[in-house]
Amino acid sequence: MQGMWVELTQERPLFDNIRAFVAAFHEAMVREPHFPHFMLNELQRDPQHLLKLVDLGKGAREQFFKQVKAAQQRGEIIAIEPLQLMVNMMAWCWFPHVASPVVRHLGGMDQKAFERFLQERSSLAAELIIRSIQQ
Repeated sequence: MQGMWVELTQERPLFDNIRAFVAAFHEAMVREPHFPHFMLNELQRDPQHLLKLVDLGKGAREQFFKQVKAAQQRGEIIAIEPLQLMVNMMAWCWFPHVASPVVRHLGGMDQKAFERFLQERSSLAAELIIRSIQQ
């Protein structure tokens, strides 16, 4: 999971960092399909342990928040609290994995179709997140 946080520290435009973060998040969920459920379980069982895992990306998140604020000051994106943007990014990425039985049922998908859906969603989610903050 650290790989997705690293994507936020790269010296590249904000939108490219968003795309890279979403792609890395997706890849991590595909590699570790039980991780979203582990996170939910840890939220109930031992939230402090989960927070330690989350804090592995603290420096990257702080750097990303600065990048978001700088983009706002340049007029490139709307006024949005960086944490709100981060939560939106995580929600767009995480939900289809956590709710996979529901998503598969809603779409009448078998596992292969669901995998294609997730691959498409990776690029779609990034672009929709970017569009939501563009000026």
